[in-house]
Amino acid sequence: MDKPAWNREKSAKQEAAWFGAGQNPGLQIWRIVTYHKGNHQKLNYDVHVWIGKYSTPDEYGTACYKTAELDTFLGDVPVQHREVQGHESARFRSYFGCIKYLHGGADSGFRRVTPEKYEPRLLHFHGDKYGVKMTEVPRIRSKLDSTDVYILDLGLKIYQWNGKGSNFHERTKVNNVV
Repeated sequence: MDKPAWNREKSAKQEAAWFGAGQNPGLQIWRIVTYHKGNHQKLNYDVHVWIGKYSTPDEYGTACYKTAELDTFLGDVPVQHREVQGHESARFRSYFGCIKYLHGGADSGFRRVTPEKYEPRLLHFHGDKYGVKMTEVPRIRSKLDSTDVYILDLGLKIYQWNGKGSNFHERTKVNNVV
């Protein structure tokens, strides 16, 4: 075995997040899907790495490295999928009832996160029977679209606005979120 694979394998075995990974069929929160293919007892895996619109180079690089590390940990069996914010695959979207895009981020070498201070936000819900996406949008009246549903989150008060052209799926998803 060549040295880089050995290092990645050693690193993977020391990663606490991977303990118990891929042992049972089902969705695991850090985006691993394990399943049986046909009547075989061997598990198959789909590993998705999601890249946000505002991801920094260190976040992107770490996500790619960790994906390769998990692939090695699971015996190079997983199929790897790269997901990009706003262009997620149908398979990835099927794992979640609603994909929510919110502003924020994690402290990193490229981004400093200040202590939390509540900022009101406007959440936009758009979709159909195949899935509803929630995106945080600027709190500007001109951004409202009468074919969608919105939540104005003021912290202790929440307002829901259903555009007259909104659909059942958007309104149902918003009710679940509120």
